[in-house]
Amino acid sequence: MLAESASGRPDQPPGPVACFAVAGLLFSAAALTAGVPRRPSWFRRLGAATVTATFLLRGLLGLSGHTQILVPDADSDRFRELDRRYYGPLCLAIAALSTPASRP
Repeated sequence: MLAESASGRPDQPPGPVACFAVAGLLFSAAALTAGVPRRPSWFRRLGAATVTATFLLRGLLGLSGHTQILVPDADSDRFRELDRRYYGPLCLAIAALSTPASRP
């Protein structure tokens, strides 16, 4: 049940490599939107804009029920329901909150 909720696959939870990769990317996204590194500022703004665009795309695909475009294995009905109700709107909120970090 938890594996299906997290990855969309009822038979297999995400492996440690996938979990560490996502954790590393989220850590990097948080650092970029928090203003790290201070210099060069163009790199930080470009990184923050990439974070915003990525979460915007993920949120829109989640709300429309098309997450399987990005993650082909995420096709269970339970995951799609959770995606539309929680994951997609959360990604859109993160995109909205990270937008100011990409401005000069």
